[in-house]
Amino acid sequence: MAYADRHIAENQSLSPEDLLATFTEFAAVSISRSIRGCIPILNEITTLIASGGGVRNKALMERIRANLPSGLRLAVSDEFGLPAQYKETIKFAALALAAQLQLANNIPAASGASRFAILGKLVVAPRLARGAG
Repeated sequence: MAYADRHIAENQSLSPEDLLATFTEFAAVSISRSIRGCIPILNEITTLIASGGGVRNKALMERIRANLPSGLRLAVSDEFGLPAQYKETIKFAALALAAQLQLANNIPAASGASRFAILGKLVVAPRLARGAG
């Protein structure tokens, strides 16, 4: 927030539309750089699937596409039966299932954790607890 506040203050002469366009471009370039930097086999991929609320922002999606390698299709997860707005819901369900199956559900390289671990706590509804009448 401090970063955004500083740049808004420094660019008071810009219209709100220009400021918003600048922040949108910043987000698009940041996302595309992360994709380029974090996917070593990007040249082998033909379709990249996006999800989350940002996919509804046409300007943002257009700018991300423009900053990705040519020939790489940027699709929305809706096309594959996963509604984009349910990204977090699906992720938390996947984390819960991994915990239930006793599978590590963290990524040490992404979080700085020292090892793989099972995160989260599974809580059984009282009516489902053993001995519940």
